[in-house]
Amino acid sequence: MLVDRDNVAADLATACLDEVLAGPDPLPQHEIDAARYHVTDLLADLEGAVDETERAVLVAALWEQAARLLLGHDQQWQGSGKGLLRALQARDRALGDDLGARLTQGLTAGPAALDAAVRGVLEHCGGALFAGYRVGGVSGPSSSA
Repeated sequence: MLVDRDNVAADLATACLDEVLAGPDPLPQHEIDAARYHVTDLLADLEGAVDETERAVLVAALWEQAARLLLGHDQQWQGSGKGLLRALQARDRALGDDLGARLTQGLTAGPAALDAAVRGVLEHCGGALFAGYRVGGVSGPSSSA
């Protein structure tokens, strides 16, 4: 039989719960910028894609990367598969907006809805980042793709 002397286990459980409820640490700006660049690049690739299979692959990648950018930027826990979808839903409830829902609706509502949702995520996170971006800094002003 295990005995919790001096409430060590109870204190540890409380500390762990507090850490989970506080959410993840903020992402460093260079990680946010790299994610913004990646999402902007995928959006540009999707706009230029003509093959339907290629478009489907790009839509899936764009949705996932935009979701991860949004969650990371807003210091929300992430998941994978259906866990990522549920994390977006929890994020919207916690922050009182619908950016995650609009992003998810973009998967089935058509290219224009996905484009608008992804651009909304980018705007929320600092804007599209493409021209002039390089790892280690920005060589010139950032601009939309």
